Amino acid sequence: MVFMAALFMMKERIANSNDFPLMRVRDLRILMVLLLFGSPEDFDKKLNQMKSGMTQATHTGMPR
Repeated sequence: MVFMAALFMMKERIANSNDFPLMRVRDLRILMVLLLFGSPEDFDKKLNQMKSGMTQATHTGMPR
């Protein structure tokens, strides 16, 4: 089961590498929990926070 979850995470990271180049497993886990148990507004809010953080990190060269 853990292997299947890791495979899913890897596929998602590869598929979304252009839009979210610095996405971490932690980010994916948070989004999955919000997708399953949160409201659509919570999901969108967190996704936008992640996007802005990734944009700032890529422009400054700082690791997340």
